[in-house]
Amino acid sequence: MHWAGFKFGYHYFKSLTRLWFSRDVGAQLHLSDEKRLELRKAEIAKSKPHEKDVEPLKDENFLRLMLLGARQSHAQGQHAITDDGRLMTSDFGFRVEDIRKDLPVWLWYGKHDHDVPANHGMQIAARLSGAGGDARLRVEDETHLGLFVNCRERMLEDLVASMGES
Repeated sequence: MHWAGFKFGYHYFKSLTRLWFSRDVGAQLHLSDEKRLELRKAEIAKSKPHEKDVEPLKDENFLRLMLLGARQSHAQGQHAITDDGRLMTSDFGFRVEDIRKDLPVWLWYGKHDHDVPANHGMQIAARLSGAGGDARLRVEDETHLGLFVNCRERMLEDLVASMGES
């Protein structure tokens, strides 16, 4: 589903993509935050999250934070989201190999991430390193959500440490 959305949805089926995003609980801005939280919990209860995502998805404060972010993302409607997606999946006008060689690039991926597979990072790292760049790939035993929840402090530490190297 992600592959089709990124490959075709943003570019060729904008109206359908906007409709898809508008159906998300996070986009139901006419509902109170409490109702949206109730609906999100019901969705999670019906789903089968990866075992690493169970604990964060039980955390009501975390769910509230996610819904607050969704409220902000959807505040201007789905056009902003689909425009962002279209830009994100467009040609950036440069090749990965052309990124400055002295710029350390950290790539963090989760082994269990079905949204952004670790293979993406492996390919980017190979292209950067093959061109003499400084690619630092970390593949953690995490999911898409778990990478954010469980690794954010180490990500920030790596970022700060690499800033000191310059």
